[in-house]
Amino acid sequence: MTLAFKYFDMAAKQNNLDALYKLSYCYFNGIGTKKDEFSAIKLMNKAADLGSATAQYEMAVFYFNGDMGDRRLNEAIKYCQKAYSQGLPEASELLNQIYESRDKFDIVPYSTQLPTYNHYVFV
Repeated sequence: MTLAFKYFDMAAKQNNLDALYKLSYCYFNGIGTKKDEFSAIKLMNKAADLGSATAQYEMAVFYFNGDMGDRRLNEAIKYCQKAYSQGLPEASELLNQIYESRDKFDIVPYSTQLPTYNHYVFV
């Protein structure tokens, strides 16, 4: 265990968003600890639910790519919208990708999922 991992772990236990995200990254990549994707996703999800825009974006990417099993595009949209509402520019790009591929997948049309103000992202 590296010193950085130890400090990320201590801060994550206090719900520090940055530490939760970085600890998740350590688990995903086996940095300072054994690679553990289950723990990584659990921590990333917690950071996202607590309001980390970066973690919300990463969760959207996981769901969009199907990295956690089947593609779950509605979940990807949900997390992407949260990240976008916090001003993360990458979220706009991912939302566009999701909606460009919407004909290939079974998801609700975007007009019924996005609040009106988000429609400007897709114009």
